Amino acid sequence: MGETSEINKGAQRIEVTISIGLATLDRKGEPVADVLKRADTALYRAKHDGRNRVVSAAA
Repeated sequence: MGETSEINKGAQRIEVTISIGLATLDRKGEPVADVLKRADTALYRAKHDGRNRVVSAAA
């Protein structure tokens, strides 16, 4: 599992991780909705695979 960062606010501690789903516009004229769908799928794969990571979507 990836490293967790911490934010301290007074006596309260919050553990933070980040997961990123990355998709690029591969074809001229490709609908933005298709790019966002690939990015969303990659995001959920990053979370499923252990969080705190970046996953790039296949075109």
